[in-house]
Amino acid sequence: MKEFSLSDLHRRSGEIIDAALSGPVVLRKHGRRHSVLLSAAAYDELVAGIGSSDVVPSQPAASGAPKGKLSRLSQLSREPETEEEP
Repeated sequence: MKEFSLSDLHRRSGEIIDAALSGPVVLRKHGRRHSVLLSAAAYDELVAGIGSSDVVPSQPAASGAPKGKLSRLSQLSREPETEEEP
């Protein structure tokens, strides 16, 4: 998964959008994961897998634990990533 800073997004938006067509792109702010950019096709697959009626904004609870039906997705996005070998 490719990663860019939000500053990179401002300067290199075309490159980053093109990268999102190949797979999810992590956007970082102050070194921390902030957002994930997906192609429309990847988003559609994600929504179809969850069920469109289940897609609701996931707001963090006061304890920091996510709530809402996308909580598992939110949890997955925070799990450590493994490097893929070519």
